[in-house]
Amino acid sequence: MSIAVQKSVERHITELASKKMVHISQGKNNTYYLPNYLHCHPYLLMSEKTHEFIGNVRKQVNERELTLWVQGIVKRDEYKAFIARLQRLHERCLPMDKNAEKEILDSYAQFLKSESALRFPPDMNGQ
Repeated sequence: MSIAVQKSVERHITELASKKMVHISQGKNNTYYLPNYLHCHPYLLMSEKTHEFIGNVRKQVNERELTLWVQGIVKRDEYKAFIARLQRLHERCLPMDKNAEKEILDSYAQFLKSESALRFPPDMNGQ
């Protein structure tokens, strides 16, 4: 593996580790493994909800514009706030919090819908 590729891989692994999507066991050779709770990981839950939204609007708007818009959305403070809310929720690990998780994700879906209406008003998407 070239040095440039190795550095790129290391940078991406470090990013995944910062989001707690992989764990790194330090030693002579690093060992990478997935955490047990990926099914409820905030970044994955938000990604799934984002892709669900994209699937619902894909045929209604220009796909390139939609992709650029989503790339902007995931960099916004509001997106980070939804991630933080889910993270705090899962740190508590209470069984009744499934309803709270659904409420957060539903609120995020509403945020996407509202923001997309501003970016892609009905006259732009043919409705």
